Amino acid sequence: MYVGDNVEESTLLSNIIKVHFKKVQLAVAESNEQLIDILSYEGPFGFCIIDCSNKGLIPDDVYSTISGFIGERPCLFVGSPSSIKDRVDQDVYQRLEENDTLLRPIDKDLNVLISKLQICLKWAKEQE
Repeated sequence: MYVGDNVEESTLLSNIIKVHFKKVQLAVAESNEQLIDILSYEGPFGFCIIDCSNKGLIPDDVYSTISGFIGERPCLFVGSPSSIKDRVDQDVYQRLEENDTLLRPIDKDLNVLISKLQICLKWAKEQE
């Protein structure tokens, strides 16, 4: 699941996931309301990607909403180093060792992105 309103980024992530992880689909929520609807009626979700630059969303609240609905999931926090540091509480970031960051541009090093996605998917598979 991608939570954010960056359409270009969510499309890029969706395409990368389609190519490298054929059985995985990326759901996209642009707001808290959409997030709750998707969590309520779709799934399962193995991991989340949260846009930390979206001023309309509070990353810690998004993470708590996801955890409250479906339990703890690995999360990749996307943004600049300063937006992640300023907007994600260290306690949230450290809840799971699989939680990580994706610095923009996210496709700068495709191998790093794919590796981080693999770590999240491995966690999800182990939880099944």
